[in-house]
Amino acid sequence: IICLVYSGPAADLSFKLAQNRAYYLLIMLPFIIAGLISLLAGPVIINWYHRRGWIDDPDQTRHVKKTHNRPVPRGGGLVVWLGIVITSLLLLHLDKYLIGILLGGTLLAVVGFFDDLYNLHPVLRLGLNFLAALIVVGVGIGIPYVTNPFGAEVIHLNQPQLALELFGKTRTIWVLAALFAVLFIVW
Repeated sequence: IICLVYSGPAADLSFKLAQNRAYYLLIMLPFIIAGLISLLAGPVIINWYHRRGWIDDPDQTRHVKKTHNRPVPRGGGLVVWLGIVITSLLLLHLDKYLIGILLGGTLLAVVGFFDDLYNLHPVLRLGLNFLAALIVVGVGIGIPYVTNPFGAEVIHLNQPQLALELFGKTRTIWVLAALFAVLFIVW
């Protein structure tokens, strides 16, 4: 919903509306591109899974999490992963943070792929999810503060700090910020 405050002549209002439309189009552009990539990749991945026989048949393997009535191909995670990775590489500046996020996401996509094929044990999947989160946090992404639900201030998570000498530089790990980030990512 676009909320505009009228503060001038009609031309000014139409200019603000045009600015808001362009702004919202710019915000939606990554979602549109990722959606189109996923839309194009979906049939390719589905056909690939069908040719390889990697389908999930509810009559052959009963499980409480299966809600479909007919055989369906797995691999939806690959479609989503392709859309996100390609869009990110097209639109975002490649820095250590993006590389860490894409590496963590790629690890999750690989784990999902092998889980589709071999039904990996949940403890292994959870451990690999923690590893993916640690990759993201390892590049320096953390949660430095959270909003205090009982007051107007924030709770800073930058203490305690662990100082390490690594590659000739002193590096610090904000223990609580890193822990909150890992738990948030895995959650």
